[in-house]
Amino acid sequence: MRRRILDSSILLAYWRQRHAQASSRIRIPLPKQWAKELIDLYGTNAIVTPVAIEFLSGFSNREEMQAGRAFLAEFRCIDGQRIPQEDWNRARHLAERIPPSGRRRHLGDCLIRAIADRLGYEVPTSDTGFPR
Repeated sequence: MRRRILDSSILLAYWRQRHAQASSRIRIPLPKQWAKELIDLYGTNAIVTPVAIEFLSGFSNREEMQAGRAFLAEFRCIDGQRIPQEDWNRARHLAERIPPSGRRRHLGDCLIRAIADRLGYEVPTSDTGFPR
């Protein structure tokens, strides 16, 4: 697999697309299959802790949360759920850099970028404001 971390924007967009196509009651095998499709599409199963947290924070009921966890279980969290001080420092530095567009920066995006940079991973994202 490539050295890429999937951003939460990629996971969420794929989840919403597949969820809209599914019936209102989601069975666990479906989300697992969706995750495998997404992994095949991008050639990576790598994520980081902030991606998992951003993904899970979007659910509003127990059934969706259970399905979301099944989806997420197919991915590998490459930071071991440990975020060292250097990542927080780098994220702060990224947050303090005002881009030419003047767009606001987001904590999750800055932290994802910091972790990816430290571990030497690319971050495909559909988020146009994601730090470069």
